[in-house]
Amino acid sequence: MELTRRRGIDVQDFGQDRFDDARLRALKKPGTAYIYRERMGDLDHESGGLPLGVGLVDAVGRLAGHDNLYAAGTVLFPRAGAANPSLTTLTLARQQIQHLGRP
Repeated sequence: MELTRRRGIDVQDFGQDRFDDARLRALKKPGTAYIYRERMGDLDHESGGLPLGVGLVDAVGRLAGHDNLYAAGTVLFPRAGAANPSLTTLTLARQQIQHLGRP
């Protein structure tokens, strides 16, 4: 959360908001990030938070303002999907490895 605050993003935490509550709050106040809490497995596959190319990370997962800090995995998805994300996750990892110049 510290990184988002330093980047000027308003982060709100209402303690025990579930996904639907946080989503409704976000729709009423665009540009504000709302934290929500769900048990593991309650929302399809765990993912989202740092979608590729949208503000905090670039197209290969590099965090804004940090040349050598990357996010990886399903956190780069814009939202949870309905299908198993394994192949997409592996493809993103391969893309990052190629970007970093490693075999």
